[in-house]
Amino acid sequence: MNAPIIQANYHQLARIATIFARHAERSGELHRNLRRQTDALVGSAWQGEAAQRFHAEMDSELLPALRRLAEALDEAKSITWQICDILRTAENEAAALFRTERRETVQYGGGSDGFAAWLEEMSDGLAARLQEASDGLASMLTEVAAVLTGQSDCEGGTR
Repeated sequence: MNAPIIQANYHQLARIATIFARHAERSGELHRNLRRQTDALVGSAWQGEAAQRFHAEMDSELLPALRRLAEALDEAKSITWQICDILRTAENEAAALFRTERRETVQYGGGSDGFAAWLEEMSDGLAARLQEASDGLASMLTEVAAVLTGQSDCEGGTR
């Protein structure tokens, strides 16, 4: 059975993380500016039912949603960097197996049979570590999806 190929373009992942960071900062700035403008309107001469409904909707829906967006984008940035780190670590661990090939082949008796036995033993451990990393990535992506849909906040609480 062929194992799936996992590849990472680290330059692209870095660009994606930077884009998430930039949009998180812009969303945060927009949230702060809207909050200031809303507070200024509430403190002005604008009175009445429309003013109260506007203020209530801004406070209960729009501003919290904008804050969640900024938090989700910031979390997406962090998770993108974590994905990059996990993949780089897995790649380095896999490469280390082949750097020790010569030494281990001698230990296992040399020749292709010795190497095959060594490779089988090493691949079992690597497969378990890759599965663990994959499960962690899936969990992080589920958490980001929950934050983006408003079902969770960035601290792990549900709504």
